[in-house]
Amino acid sequence: MNLTELTKIGDLFEAYPDLKEKLTSALPQAKVLATPLAQTLLKNATVADIAQKIGIPTDDLLKKLTELI
Repeated sequence: MNLTELTKIGDLFEAYPDLKEKLTSALPQAKVLATPLAQTLLKNATVADIAQKIGIPTDDLLKKLTELI
């Protein structure tokens, strides 16, 4: 899968079922993705949206996701 800032996080988590757990372990601020409210928002959220939500640069999140998958 080619990752860009417009990649949907929900698609990533569907393609790589263990990615959410790996991401929340690697980035403590990503633990917000495990909340019930986040579950409903994740389907349409992009990598850029999530980076903004957890307070890190989009490029840093893209690098981390690439490392984890």
